[in-house]
Amino acid sequence: MRGLMALDTLDPDDPTSDGSRWDEMRTRGPADVLIGYWMAWVFITGGCALASFTVLNVIFRRERLWSQPFNRFIVALCIPDFLFSFFCVFSCLANSINGEWFGGNAACQWQAFYCMFGLTASIWMNVVITKDLHRMALCCSKMTKFTPITLQQQSRQVGCVYSFSVFFSLLIGPGNEWVGGPLPARVNAQRGLACLPIEYSVESTLFMWLFTINVMLVIPLALIVNYFFRAYRLLWVNSTGQSAVDKQTNKGMFVFFARLFVVFAVMWVPTIVFMWTFVFTGASGAAIAFLSASWGHLQGFVSAYLYIKKDDIKDELLTMLPAACGGRVRVSTGTVASVSVLSEAGNDTKISVAPAKVLADA
Repeated sequence: MRGLMALDTLDPDDPTSDGSRWDEMRTRGPADVLIGYWMAWVFITGGCALASFTVLNVIFRRERLWSQPFNRFIVALCIPDFLFSFFCVFSCLANSINGEWFGGNAACQWQAFYCMFGLTASIWMNVVITKDLHRMALCCSKMTKFTPITLQQQSRQVGCVYSFSVFFSLLIGPGNEWVGGPLPARVNAQRGLACLPIEYSVESTLFMWLFTINVMLVIPLALIVNYFFRAYRLLWVNSTGQSAVDKQTNKGMFVFFARLFVVFAVMWVPTIVFMWTFVFTGASGAAIAFLSASWGHLQGFVSAYLYIKKDDIKDELLTMLPAACGGRVRVSTGTVASVSVLSEAGNDTKISVAPAKVLADA
């Protein structure tokens, strides 16, 4: 049985629907409801894209931030989040203005590609980061010098993850269609809302759960948990002989990236569960798909918030915000850091930040 072409959706009252799991997945919600959902996503994904862009801008504008390997890892995590949200803004806005899906099959295939790339690249970058955290913990436990990963090595790793994510996203989406569909994998508008790989037969269901979900989620999650558990044992359980400074630094880095991973898992796993695992009938199906996808999208915003809480990124952002308002930044250090902003109107406004360290702009 040949798979469904993109946007081969069904009307809620379509007499050809057999009520199966596969037909329910491609049954559209009411048009006015879909427009409302798309418009809501414009604002949600727009906020997430702006948050990710802010983090990227902060790190890129200062060499001292970019020179730190773990900040470069943050950039590598942030880029898929930004691209995913950025492209979603325009897809959803075009659909809202058009009153229905805009761009036909080509737009559907494109959306499936960038959605799958964003998810796949994000989670596999977490694998790379946790592997490096484990290497750091291992050096600490053996009391040997930890050599941070070089920019060249890091670029190679990030390039491999991104390249694999592009290949995988093409393989289960538009690329499969381009070569005549040899794999039981097709793209369609899930509930008429968003285009993703979708089941349409027994073969496609097996392919989805034995290949697609395993490669995109199960295998990387297993690797991440393994690396985190081993690093945890090295840093907390078998930490004899480590210097207090090394232990504090390494534990702080471990906790920071562990939080990011937990956020990713907590916010995207429910999306996969409620969009691909359980299929609800009627209008509630579209509503649940919208809410679960919205929850997943907010991961980009929450992650960006955690990035900004990292001390060096937070300090740089504090120097950027007053300057962005047209002021001049003067910084005094101490227990309480004061940032004075002299606006163009001549008003001197002092912002006190405690206990953060605010760095003067050279």
